[in-house]
Parts: sequence; C-alpha cells; structure tokens
Amino acid sequence: MGNFLGLIESVFTLMFLGLSARAALGPLMIAYQMDQGLQTDVDQTQDLRNLLLAIITSMGAFFGGEVLLKGVARILDYFN
Repeated sequence: MGNFLGLIESVFTLMFLGLSARAALGPLMIAYQMDQGLQTDVDQTQDLRNLLLAIITSMGAFFGGEVLLKGVARILDYFN
C-alpha cells in the first residue's frame, strides 16, 4: 500500500513540475510571438497588439504563481 501511495505522490509531483514549467515558458512563448510580428515601421495597431499580449502575459504569470503557491501549500498540508 505504501508503494502505491508513493507512486500517486510522485505522479502529482511530476504534474506540478510540468505546470510550473509551462508557467515559466508561457511568457517566453508570448514574447517570441511578439517578436515574430515585429516590423521595421511600428504602427499603432502593432503597439496595441503587443500591449495586449503583455497584459495577458502578466496576468497569466500572476495568477499562475498564485495557483502554484496555493496548490503546493494544500498538497504539503495534505501529506503532512
């Protein structure tokens, strides 16, 4: 029974590591998309598009961090 519980715990640990890796790579992917759309003559439409992508990135990073903090605290409390 103990081995099975350890297996379940490692699966959840790997899921949280995957989630944190995706949270770290998300802003980089959005920055890459912004860089792909960059033109030599920047107009107002492109500025607003990049601003929107930056807002989405910052909100995603903030809420992703909050989710990770609360989720890890719950998992640690459960297994303690």
